[in-house]
Amino acid sequence: MNRTRLAGGLIALAAAAAAVAMACGGGAGAKVEALAVSGCDRGWVLPATVSDTYKAALGSGNVTLYAVYRPKDTSNTYDGGFGSQYVMVLATDSGGVALHVKSGRVTWIEQACKGIGDLVTGSRVDSFVISPTPAGTSATSGIPEVDHLIESAVAGKVIELASLAGYQHVGCVSGGSAAGPPCHRDVSGAGATP
Repeated sequence: MNRTRLAGGLIALAAAAAAVAMACGGGAGAKVEALAVSGCDRGWVLPATVSDTYKAALGSGNVTLYAVYRPKDTSNTYDGGFGSQYVMVLATDSGGVALHVKSGRVTWIEQACKGIGDLVTGSRVDSFVISPTPAGTSATSGIPEVDHLIESAVAGKVIELASLAGYQHVGCVSGGSAAGPPCHRDVSGAGATP
């Protein structure tokens, strides 16, 4: 790796760390905007790292639409599903990812823990807009705010997807967890430590 790329990567990492520090500088309990994420565990990401979260979830390979449905969220669903109206499930090289959508914004990025089928099990689905389809099938839902997200995800437009995040206001917690993002020491050093 050349020094220019290494320096650029370190600068980007430092900028992301500074953004996290400023966002959670108020210490434990400080309210910040964060996006819900899950796979086998639940957690939160701050705005500075949402595009990287999309890159990791979508991968660098082929992304296709697998299904779109109206969710049947319950109290067992991560925070009741964040009021999602639709769930769009994408097939990726690493399995699958579900983007939970409310008013044209993604409120939760959910990666398949065991397999893409877990993202569309009957207990989670109120009704299908698009039933599970074979990989490579191109489809639209007929719902403009969902179709825009589908197009962006399939094209790998992670910055555009990140700009359409539906953040929740959650309190920072020591170490981070499903309850909230981690707290970090702020620039002045007055905030809580991880």
